[in-house]
Amino acid sequence: MRSIISIMALPDFPLPLCFCLALAASWIFSMISVWEVAKRVEKGQLVFDRPVPEFIDQALHQPGLEVAEITRPVLLESCSLPGSFHGDPADQIIVATVRLRGAQLITADQRIQDYAHVRSVW
Repeated sequence: MRSIISIMALPDFPLPLCFCLALAASWIFSMISVWEVAKRVEKGQLVFDRPVPEFIDQALHQPGLEVAEITRPVLLESCSLPGSFHGDPADQIIVATVRLRGAQLITADQRIQDYAHVRSVW
């Protein structure tokens, strides 16, 4: 089973380590996490030794890493998730991506772990 890693839900891990974890197991990286990383840099919550686009480009162009684009089916699924799920649009997109791919999500986010309609591990 392929796994999708929620980069922003790993608060205690340095971001480069998260990318290394993802690369080690042929995982999928949701494109919405690019936006999440850029927002954290914008807010001063993350600092890189190079410009964000350069860091992202290098991180996403690694062998074995698949980038999950934000597609029409993902967007529609994110707006019709079964049951009760919290209102963070980025998390909704990540969960929709996981569900549509039949994957599991690696996340420390307890709200996602508690959601019965997605497989998650931590």
